[in-house]
Amino acid sequence: METNTITDQQSDFLARIYVQYLEELKLYFMAYTHNEMEAEDFVHNLFMKIMRLDLIVESTVRNLLFTTAHRMIIDDVRHRYYVRQAEVRMRNGMELSAATDVYDKMERDQILGLEERKLQTMPRKRACAYRMWREEKSMKEIALALNISQRTAEAHVYHATCEMKAFIRMAI
Repeated sequence: METNTITDQQSDFLARIYVQYLEELKLYFMAYTHNEMEAEDFVHNLFMKIMRLDLIVESTVRNLLFTTAHRMIIDDVRHRYYVRQAEVRMRNGMELSAATDVYDKMERDQILGLEERKLQTMPRKRACAYRMWREEKSMKEIALALNISQRTAEAHVYHATCEMKAFIRMAI
């Protein structure tokens, strides 16, 4: 397997363009994220992508950086849309019908009991994120309440729902 090693000359060039375009790229990403830390993360990820390229032409580096930044934003929008659609599908799939008779109510209570039992075994933040998600809180609200990033909140909810579905399938 071939490794992509960076020469001192390439490293100096990358450092120079990083310093030159850092603030401009950060402002570009800030217009999308409205969050300085997320914008900085985007800039760092952009430069990680750029470092993997074999050839960077100095005369077109600005176009390369901003085209890559634009594509990263589009990818993030698609990712967020996909996550939101997955949340809706999971919610719709996990909705319990209104209990119409005693048997339905007992079955619903048993499933809710199983859900609570599984939540007791999960890491605290994952369980909290799942509970808040079940209360129909947005990922942004969950992230703020738990003092984590929105992506981390999405990951907690995703993993919790996967664990929960598997646990309930086994129990039933």
